[in-house]
Amino acid sequence: MKILNICPTSLRDKHGISSWFRYYFQGLIESDHQHELYFLSLTSVHSVDHTHGIEKEFNDKFFHFSIQWVWEQVEEVLNHQEWDVIHYHSTITTFKKVDFEIKFFNKILELKENGTKIITTNHSLQKQDNVYEYPLVDLPSRGDVFYKTFGGYFESIHHNDLMSKLSDVNVYISENDRNVSKSLGDVYENTKVIYNSINIYKDYNVKDDYKKMNLAYCHRWAMRKNWMALKELIIKNEDKSFYLAGDYFNPLVHNDFMKHENVSFHGILDEIGMVKINEVCDVMLCPALYEPFGLTAIESVVWGTIPVIYKHTGTYEVLGDSSFYFDENTSISESVENFYSTPNEEIKERLKEQQNHLSKFSKLSKMVDEYLSLYNEVVQ
Repeated sequence: MKILNICPTSLRDKHGISSWFRYYFQGLIESDHQHELYFLSLTSVHSVDHTHGIEKEFNDKFFHFSIQWVWEQVEEVLNHQEWDVIHYHSTITTFKKVDFEIKFFNKILELKENGTKIITTNHSLQKQDNVYEYPLVDLPSRGDVFYKTFGGYFESIHHNDLMSKLSDVNVYISENDRNVSKSLGDVYENTKVIYNSINIYKDYNVKDDYKKMNLAYCHRWAMRKNWMALKELIIKNEDKSFYLAGDYFNPLVHNDFMKHENVSFHGILDEIGMVKINEVCDVMLCPALYEPFGLTAIESVVWGTIPVIYKHTGTYEVLGDSSFYFDENTSISESVENFYSTPNEEIKERLKEQQNHLSKFSKLSKMVDEYLSLYNEVVQ
């Protein structure tokens, strides 16, 4: 079987390979199967230079086409083989010209009519991001700011929706993700949940003491991550230290947080930085009200740091009922207060339960086997 994975981000870019696609890519090429694997990704997510040709990386495990997102190069890849499966991994996708969009979707239709099966995995719901972001913009008076800020997202929603409607199967990475998608109008005939999996190369950690009074936040500073909840936490917990990290941090927000003596900001953390911040903190704050899987919380559990999460998320599905959570009846401040009033031994037992629950998702082969089974199912 010839399988083409289209990922409109770069496999060579740290962000593109470090989150949703990394584990699928790694697990698929390491798995024992007889399929021919092809990957199409961008040369660089930031590049605007369309003069380079297609870069090709072939080995005994996979074929990788690294391209510029222009029709001539996309067309060459789509025409390279008679594909059994095209697996589209949704992300922020823009088509610079209308004729590119028309040609792309006409080609997908042509391939589908000739027997190629189309699968879309919805890794990121830009619609949900916008639910939180765009109400802050006064559209009548600041329309130019609105479209400059969100035009790419709306265009991406349009293209991902078109691809999903053409798909034989639409995959979500948690039940919560599928439910949120339905609530936002994405009602497709054939959907399936395949949870992400991660490779855990170290033993699970449990700390001796969970009363160091240090709390961390290591996410994007985007509205849907609900970082606003940190303000109340910081004010109500002057006896605790907050270690804040992440990207897209607005300077004005930075100044607002940094005026508190119990706050320190650490910018974008690499893997070593994430290990260090988890080593010194009791809690990893995950206040997002929408989270399809939640790698930050899950990685913290591996390192022995307790995540505080929203109950109605994919993260809660993965970590189970022993999680420390907040919901519509319990604020995140109350949840943190409950955590620090919980004896150390009980915290450790609940963490071990979360780690046991997480172990079901700790092998890449589980996720990959489900995808391979899906490919076989739709092709037959």
